[in-house]
Amino acid sequence: MQTRSKFQHRLVALMLFFALTISVMTGCGSEKKDETSTKQEATNTSDTTQEKKVEKLPLDTVLLTIDDKDYTIEELMYVIYCQEEYYGSMATDYAMSYGLDFWNDILDEMTNETGSQMAMNATIKMAKSYVLLRKQAQDAGYKLTSEEEDDLKAVVNDILENMGEEQKERTGFTEEKLIPMVRDYMIVSNYMTDQVQSQKVNENKIKESIDYKDYKQRELEYIYVSTVQNDGNGNMVEKSPEEAVELVKQAKEILSKVNDGMTLEQAYEQAAKEDDESIQYGVFSMTDDEMEESLLKVVDFMEEGQTYDRLVETEGGYYIVKLTKSKSTELYDDTVLDNIETAKEEAYDKKLQQLFKEHSIIEHEEAWDKIVLGSYAYTQTEEAQMDDSNYFENNDSDSQGSNILTEEEANGDDGSVG
Repeated sequence: MQTRSKFQHRLVALMLFFALTISVMTGCGSEKKDETSTKQEATNTSDTTQEKKVEKLPLDTVLLTIDDKDYTIEELMYVIYCQEEYYGSMATDYAMSYGLDFWNDILDEMTNETGSQMAMNATIKMAKSYVLLRKQAQDAGYKLTSEEEDDLKAVVNDILENMGEEQKERTGFTEEKLIPMVRDYMIVSNYMTDQVQSQKVNENKIKESIDYKDYKQRELEYIYVSTVQNDGNGNMVEKSPEEAVELVKQAKEILSKVNDGMTLEQAYEQAAKEDDESIQYGVFSMTDDEMEESLLKVVDFMEEGQTYDRLVETEGGYYIVKLTKSKSTELYDDTVLDNIETAKEEAYDKKLQQLFKEHSIIEHEEAWDKIVLGSYAYTQTEEAQMDDSNYFENNDSDSQGSNILTEEEANGDDGSVG
């Protein structure tokens, strides 16, 4: 898992650009969502921002004046909605990873800006860019395809179906108003994506700056037998000693079949039971730093294609592993692509900054200050908020099972599988 400082660094870099191109190309709300289930594994991301009273601004409130033309909150409401959805999701991830409140935590130690302040700065930048790039996209002849027009209708229906009456009143969203808003947003998104991708950067230099050793992974096929379980409140707790012993017995039986020539996948399919997550199968790639120590010690001495003939004890259970790739470049390749993409974003951001300078832009701060991000246009349902709060209150990452046999006990004192 990435460290908090790395998360902050990447977050600052993203906000230097902003979230428009990160949105789904068919609009920020393009997928049908059940809000009571999609965000149940984190703290409520909007409670803290709602400590400040959410004031309903008149829809003719002016937020921006660009080249003597006023742009109201009604015209920019869909931009605000998409930003809130994006940063609300980020707040959920932040709470899940660090147990902290994204909106009030200081994310940029250089400026002491909180997540809420940074998100607002990004939203204002988004709004300015949206207005100016919409004109550029129109001049360039950008239009939606027939397929995108169909997607647009689905986006609008989805937004309205998932909105409460209070939200609809505050945003002024209706089908008639939303369709042109979403259409323009999608056109600007397409235009911006093309502009970013057209930026020229030195890809070879970027690749050379990334040390492969730091991103080298090994790919493992595995069967995992877990001796801990979720207690229903987000806590991982130990299974009973009797259950743990039985699970180790099953792990030995599976290993015996694998040692006799059965593939891991075949052995898993024979052992797996419906609605029982104690036995898992899959393939993962990890760096040495990410791998548990006991697993790393085994893998270090394995050759590509080899299956280890003993159980490997870890903190929450036992692995049966096969080294499928001794050198996986997936993470390195992804990192190179991410860095190239970031370089293109930063190059285009400089052009945006220049574009801002070429126009007379007034940000009406008093009006912007009344918008409470995380609570204004896009909010969670009450059920999701309650589920999120309960999860966070009950979750204790230090609660781990202790009824785990040692590797010697699992494999037998003499190292045999019996």
